[in-house]
Amino acid sequence: MTKAQPIEGELIPAQTGGMRQSRHLRLTSARALRRELAAVYAQFRNGALSSEQTKTSTYVLRTLGEMLRLDEIESRLAALEQKQ
Repeated sequence: MTKAQPIEGELIPAQTGGMRQSRHLRLTSARALRRELAAVYAQFRNGALSSEQTKTSTYVLRTLGEMLRLDEIESRLAALEQKQ
């Protein structure tokens, strides 16, 4: 049996390929990102994720971490500027 091809504009559910799903995953802190990165690593070690899935997840998590850091720096800079 072959899968039907998607129609243009049709939403297709994401395929997780063994990755855990969490409806309330909040990656808004360094601690949360670290935990998720550890979970990705554990899934890779257990064979639940391919090397490519692990690389992609790691890249996204690192990028989110960089954005959190940048947001923190911007907030601190704004606070310093307001004091002057």
